[in-house]
Amino acid sequence: MKRIALQLGKSFAWFNATQFLGALNDNIFKFLSIFFLIGAYYGKDRASTAGAVVATIFVGPFLVFTPFAGNLADRFSKRNIIVIAKTAEVLVMLLGCLAFYFAGPVGVCIVLFLMCTQSAFFSPSKFGIIPELVASDQLSRANSFLEGLTYLAIVIGSALAPGLAKITNERYALAGLVCVVIATVGALCSWRIERTVPAGGSGKRASLFFLKDVYRPLREVRGDRYLMMAVFASAYFLLIGAFLQINLIAFGIEALGYDQVQSGYLFGFAALGIGLGSYLAGRLSGRSIEFGIVPLGAFGLAFCSILTAFVGSEQFRRLVFALTFLTGVSAGLFIVPLQAFIQLRSPKKIRGEVIAASGFLSWIGVLISAGLLYVLSSVLGLSAAQSFFVLGMMTLVLAIVSVVILPDFLVRFVIVLLGRFCYRIKVIGSENVPSEGGALLVSNHVSWVDGILLAAAQPRRIRFLIDRKIAGTWWLKPFCKLMRAIPISTDDPPKKIMGSLRQARQAMKDGSVVCIFAEGGVCLLYTSDAADELDGVDLGGRRII
Repeated sequence: MKRIALQLGKSFAWFNATQFLGALNDNIFKFLSIFFLIGAYYGKDRASTAGAVVATIFVGPFLVFTPFAGNLADRFSKRNIIVIAKTAEVLVMLLGCLAFYFAGPVGVCIVLFLMCTQSAFFSPSKFGIIPELVASDQLSRANSFLEGLTYLAIVIGSALAPGLAKITNERYALAGLVCVVIATVGALCSWRIERTVPAGGSGKRASLFFLKDVYRPLREVRGDRYLMMAVFASAYFLLIGAFLQINLIAFGIEALGYDQVQSGYLFGFAALGIGLGSYLAGRLSGRSIEFGIVPLGAFGLAFCSILTAFVGSEQFRRLVFALTFLTGVSAGLFIVPLQAFIQLRSPKKIRGEVIAASGFLSWIGVLISAGLLYVLSSVLGLSAAQSFFVLGMMTLVLAIVSVVILPDFLVRFVIVLLGRFCYRIKVIGSENVPSEGGALLVSNHVSWVDGILLAAAQPRRIRFLIDRKIAGTWWLKPFCKLMRAIPISTDDPPKKIMGSLRQARQAMKDGSVVCIFAEGGVCLLYTSDAADELDGVDLGGRRII
C-alpha cells in the first residue's frame, strides 16, 4: 500500500485495497459455494458439473447488468458507485451465511447471483476510474498493480477457502462470517477514495433491451481497429481464466487423486503466476503500453496448457504445479497491456460504456468456457487433461493470429528487450517526450545500434527516417517495413525527398513519434522547401521550427 501510494497516489492505493478485498471475498465465497454444492448435492463424481453450474450463475448478472452499470458509470461519479456497491456487498455476505446455515443449495445459488450482481455494478467503475486517478503514462503500471494484487487476492482466496472449510469442519455458515468481515473492511476502504466527477456521458439512458447498450459503444469505436482487437482479446482472457479455475478442480481429482478441497489449491498457483506476470508486464511496459507482450503471453498460455495435458502421470506429477504457475505468468503478460490500452484508447465520454461492453463480452467468454467444459467433459467424455489440450490448441491459433496482426509491436518489443539486455541504459529527461501525440526526435548518429538504443530508452514506438540504401538491404527490408520506417536519401530527386518529408509530417500529425538522425548528408535536407515542409506542424501545442 505504501509503495503504491508513493508511486501512484494515496487515492489509487485505497482503490487498490478496495479491489483487493473485493476479489478476495468473491473468490472465498465462490469456492465455498462450489465445495458446499459438491458435498451437499452433486458429489465428487460430478465435480466438473458443480463448477460449471457455479460458473453459469456467476456469469448471468454480468451479462444482464454490466451494460446498465457502464451507462451509470458515465453519468454519475464512479467513486460513489464503488462505495454503494461495496456497502451492498456486506449485506449480501450476511445473506450468504444464512443460506449456508439452512443448508439450501437453491439459497446458496441465489446469494451467489446477488454477489455477482453487486460485482457487475462495480466492474465498469472499477476500470473506468483508473484514468481519473492516475496520469495516462502511468496506466500500465497502475493496471499491473491492480491485476497483480487482484490475483494475489485470488491466491489467498483459493488457499483460504479450502482452509476455512477444513478448520470449520465444513460448517460453511461459520466460514461465511469471514466474508462478512472482509466485505466490511472493503467498504470502509472505498470511502477513502477521492471524489470524482461524472464523465458527462453521451446523455443516452440505458435500454431495457441491454444488448443495445453493448452494441452502441462498440459501434461508435468500430473504426479503431486496435481497440476492437483489445476488447475481444480481453474477452478471450476471461474465457481462459474461467476454464482454468473450473477444470483444475476436476484435474486435481482425476489426475492427482486429490479431493475437491485440495484441488482448490491448484488454482492458487495459477493466480500467483498471473499476479507475477501482471507485475512483469507493468515493469516491461514502463510509461507505455507494450502490445508486443500480448503474443508472448498467448504462446506461453498455449504451450503450458498443452504440456499440462501430459503431466498427469505419477513421474511428472510435480511438474503440474510449475506448469500451472507458468500458465498464470503467461496470462498476466497477456492481459495487462490489453486492459491499459482499452482504458487509454476509449473515448472519455463513453469510457464506462466501452469498458462495460468489453466486460459483457468477457463474461460471454466465461459462459462459453462453462459450455465448452460441459461439452468436453459430459458430451464428448474427455478427461480434464484432454480438455487442457483442447484449450492449448485453441490458444495456439490465437497466438499465431496475434503475431500475424501485430508483427510490428512484437518486433519493437524484442528490440527493446535486446537493447536493455545488452546495454546498461541510463535515461535522463524521458518526461520531455510526450506520452501521446506527435513528436520529432532529432538525434546524433554514432553507431549502428543507435536506433535500438533510442527504442529501448523511451516507451513509444518510433518511425525512423532511414537511408534508402540501408532500408533496401535484403535482410533489413522486412524489419523496416514492420517498423514502418520512412526511406530517404540525399541522392533522391527533390520530389522524392519532399514525398518522404510529407510522409514524416503526416505521421506526426497522426500522433506518431518520428526520428531523424540529423548528421552528415541528412542535415542537407533542412533547406528551403524541405524546411517549409516541416515548419508549423501542429503537435498539440508544440511546433516544429
